[in-house]
Formats: sequence, C-alpha cells, structure tokens
Amino acid sequence: MSRNWVDLVARVRGLSGRLLGRARLADIARSRDLIQVAASLDEAYGAASAIVAGSSAEQLENAVRRAAARYIRIITRWCGSRVRYLEPLFLDEDRRSIRAFLRGAAASTPSAERLAGLVATPALPERALEELARQPSVRDVVALLLSLGHPFGAALVDEAKRPHPDLLRLDLALNTEYAVRSTRAVRRAPAGDSVRRDLMQLVHDRIDLENASTALQLAAQRSSTEAAQFYIPFGKQLDLAAFLAAASAPSAAGATSVLRRAFHGSPMAPVFRGMLHTSFEEAVLRSEQRSAAHAARRAPLGVAPIIAFLVQLRAEVRDLRYIIWRAALGAPSAAPDMLLTLA
Repeated sequence: MSRNWVDLVARVRGLSGRLLGRARLADIARSRDLIQVAASLDEAYGAASAIVAGSSAEQLENAVRRAAARYIRIITRWCGSRVRYLEPLFLDEDRRSIRAFLRGAAASTPSAERLAGLVATPALPERALEELARQPSVRDVVALLLSLGHPFGAALVDEAKRPHPDLLRLDLALNTEYAVRSTRAVRRAPAGDSVRRDLMQLVHDRIDLENASTALQLAAQRSSTEAAQFYIPFGKQLDLAAFLAAASAPSAAGATSVLRRAFHGSPMAPVFRGMLHTSFEEAVLRSEQRSAAHAARRAPLGVAPIIAFLVQLRAEVRDLRYIIWRAALGAPSAAPDMLLTLA
C-alpha cells in the first residue's frame, strides 16, 4: 500500500465517471448517422469539444483525442512531483504514437491516418503530434523528435539514417529504449511500495507482448537475420528459448501455439486465445483492461487504479473512432461485441 497516492486515486476514480463506459458507447454505436454521433459526443464532452452538427468524421475523431488528452493533462497536474513515477505510462503512449508516425512515414500514408487513435502526453502535446504526422520520411520524424528533445529520438537515429530504414529494427530500438527508461523510472519509487511493483509489472508485460509481436512477425519468414537479435531481455514471461521457438515456427498459427503455452497462467494469456477472433492489438487491449482492473482491486490505494483508467481511456478512444468512421461510411451499426471497452 502507498498512502502517498490516496488523494490522487480518489480524484482519478472521480474522473473515471466522465468516461463514457461500455453501455453508453453501445448506445452511441446504434446511431443512425454521423449527425447523431456528433450530438451524442457534444452531450458527453460539452462546449469545450467545439462539436457541431455538421462536424466531419475527422473533426469528431480529433475532438475525442483532445478530450482524452485533457484527462491526461488533469492527471499530470494532480500528480505534482509524483509524475516522475508515471513515466512508464506516458512513455508507453509516446511509444505507440512514434511507432505510428514511423510506419506512416515509411508507407507515405496521409497525416490524418497517422494520427488515428493517438493521444497527446506531456512530452508529445497535440501540436507536436500534428507536426510529427506531417513528416515526409522516417529520417524527418526522428529529426523532429531530436529537436523536440524527446528521449526516443536519439535511440532511433542510427536506423533512421539508413537509405531504407527497417521497421522491425526501429521497433527494436524504440522498445528497448522504452524498457531501459521505464525500468529506471520504476526504480526511483520506494522499495517495497505497491507503486514500484505495479509499474514494474506493467513494463514486464509491455516488453513480453512486444517480444511476442516480433516473434509473430518473424514466424514463417525466410531471413538470414538471426531472430535472437530482436529479443528484448526486459520481460518476465517470454524467455529467449520460447521467443526463438515462436519466431522459427513455420506459420503464424504455429507461433501463436508456442506463445499460448509460454503465457499460460499469466495475466496476458487471454491475448493468445483471443487472437482467434480479433487482431493481436485488439486482443492485447482487451487483456490489458482485465489485468489492470484486477490489479486495481488488489491494490486500490496505489498506482494500479491510475493504470486502469489510462488503459480504459485508450480503449474508449479506439471504440469511438470505430463508431465514428462506421457512421461516416454508412456501415451498419457496430455490434456490442465489436467494442473493446470492457467496463
């Protein structure tokens, strides 16, 4: 238990009441058109959202992202000096954003697509996200990160300088830097404190899942590159032997079977069962919500409820984007089982 977090946890629990939740998301998903979605979001977010009846899908998605960023700013302000302990949470969000920008630049996708589902953080505010999304190349993305003083910039420089940067190696550099910096931040928390335990578990889980994702990408590929060099030794559940077995499997299904055995009994085990019906990323988000909610019940006065809030916030942003674009395209209403938000 950490009594130093009681006030923050109480405030975050109050803030949780502003999240839409699964039931309300399901109601919005039944909207007949984009106008009805806009009306529901205007009611949910209030005048600050600047949503009007004629808002486009892109404008509505931006309003959702801005609302999520406001929640993060509020929590950051409430943290005060304790914010340094939450670095693994905010760096994780930045890691996801930067990965999207690197992949978007490599594929030359429109900037709006690169911003899809991303949430601003203290180190990458909205203006920085928009500027990063406009960069024409991987090298330019990394150059801008360096000029912004973001800690991930230096880790990506070497690969970004190559004529044709390899996305898997960029992921490796990004994830390794995340693991190093997050582990260092967690160790600043008082020894024996539930804050340290819960944040270290989060870092272990994130790296284990990144290693699993890499193994799935390597499976069934013919490559002269040794898979071992893509393994990040900061996880806890997936050891090198299991990683190599998955990475050398003859198919993605074979790799999934190996990973299912490796993660058996862990909080992330449902990911590798859920992949039968959804993508890896969606299965991860569902499992992260369950794991975070369980941790918050186990340690209700520490950092776990804050982690649970931020994971649910990410799921809500995803679901609202899904609802908005289905309405914009005139697709049938989203079925409740297509929503990722669990609470």
